[in-house]
Amino acid sequence: MAYRNATFVLPPKLLKRVQKYYSGLLWVPPVSTKRRDKEILMLSRKGLRTSQIAEVVHLSIRRVQQVLREATERRKKN
Repeated sequence: MAYRNATFVLPPKLLKRVQKYYSGLLWVPPVSTKRRDKEILMLSRKGLRTSQIAEVVHLSIRRVQQVLREATERRKKN
């Protein structure tokens, strides 16, 4: 996943509104992460390494590890 300059991505009015509330690096999550998280779990069950999964789903290795850890914690609670 690459960083993009908000000037090139957001309409000017929206950019000004965002700047009113925040300045600095800002991560904008996708609308739905459920599908992506399911894909991560499926790939993990198939035996892919975390680094391979990260490459497939275009996330950092650390974020893939977090998703897998959160899924494990949810299973333990149930």
